[in-house]
Amino acid sequence: MKVLLVYANTNRYLAPPPVGLSYLIPPLIRKGHEVRLLDLMLSTHPGADVEATLREFSPDVAGFSVRNLDNQVMMDLKSPLPEIRGYVGMAKAWGVATVLGGTAFTTFPVEMLDYMGADYGIAGQGEKAFPLLIEAMESERFDAVPGLVYRQGRHVVRNPPDVGGYAGASADWSLIDLRRYQKISPLCPTAAVVIKTGCPYECTFCDAKISMGNRFLFRDADAIVEDIEKLKCDRQIRNFFFVDPCFNSPLDFSKALVERIIRENLKIGFACHLEPAIGTFDDEFFGLLRRAGVRFTMSDCASFSDRMLESYRKPFRTADLLQFFGLADKHRLRYGVSVLVGGPGETAETVRESMRLLPRIHYAFFSFAIGLRVSPHAALFEAARSEGFVNQAAELLHSMFYVSKDIDAAQTKRIIDRSVRRFGYRSCRMLPIVLGNLLARLGKVGVAA
Repeated sequence: MKVLLVYANTNRYLAPPPVGLSYLIPPLIRKGHEVRLLDLMLSTHPGADVEATLREFSPDVAGFSVRNLDNQVMMDLKSPLPEIRGYVGMAKAWGVATVLGGTAFTTFPVEMLDYMGADYGIAGQGEKAFPLLIEAMESERFDAVPGLVYRQGRHVVRNPPDVGGYAGASADWSLIDLRRYQKISPLCPTAAVVIKTGCPYECTFCDAKISMGNRFLFRDADAIVEDIEKLKCDRQIRNFFFVDPCFNSPLDFSKALVERIIRENLKIGFACHLEPAIGTFDDEFFGLLRRAGVRFTMSDCASFSDRMLESYRKPFRTADLLQFFGLADKHRLRYGVSVLVGGPGETAETVRESMRLLPRIHYAFFSFAIGLRVSPHAALFEAARSEGFVNQAAELLHSMFYVSKDIDAAQTKRIIDRSVRRFGYRSCRMLPIVLGNLLARLGKVGVAA
């Protein structure tokens, strides 16, 4: 069959390339399907490009990857769902079977299938499911397709999802124009490599256990290194993002991988997410990161208030944060931090507590969000429902945010903006990263700036 894969993400914040689709392409090709990828991140006229591709390629099946429900900014909310629904409608008008997938779909599989009017959806990973679905379309025996969401008469049926990780899988970037990603933002790595999936932590606002599973699922180090070397050789990529919700956990796995990168003299630059959890970092690890070519790390700290860290069920406290970032400073790593403001128990005093810690955390990049988006499978949902923020999970498809009743959102934003402005000079530390990324894209350097 002719299969069109549409990467529907157009939010250019950090401009992530279509990693999931890169792992979906090989199993489809192995089954003999002709695959075309339409990347709307790179499109200036998405609707027209969808229409033109449907006309020119004439696919039998169109899969739409829905990465995000919104831009995650409560005070300036933008949602791509209406536009994506329009693209699905275009495909259906051409008589094309439509399939939804992606992280956002996995969170709301039944509600989104109904909203989009699509024929099918795949919750969880699609590498096994998508080829099986295409086979099942002829027999209409869908029970063996993992994660499939489909209509059976007047009812919607959901099969158990596949969240088995990417062990044994390899990516195919040949249909993705990575050169154009190089031009989107000099802050962003050019290509991504999956390290592991899943997350055992129990943060109250997160539903990763639904989309990725509640335990770490590791890729083999040989496969990771092979992905890196293939991208270097075939696409001249030297700057990577490691896809892993907490790269440093568990510590022994991450150390072994970083040592492998050093030993094989890969000469790359990379960025990654680090979780400042107890037992997941030490002095040796930060030294290894530096030697391996790390350019930048990002940590989702949630808060710099112990009361709020406890409320969010984060696996660390402020003392751990100070030790963590102290080691990062010792090894001259450039890092960013992100903070969530307004969760259960947040008050003006806890906001001030967080701001008082800023002088001691020497970040190069700082981001914050006021209001926590409520997901149906996260613990925050029960708190929001008990306080009357929401009644049913189905309401959350169109983005509802929890904000503590004990803070004023606009005033809190002014307080944080004022505090962060004091350290605005720190953003200058990002300049070497920008320069290093640009030089790496020109093939001039392959190690951290």
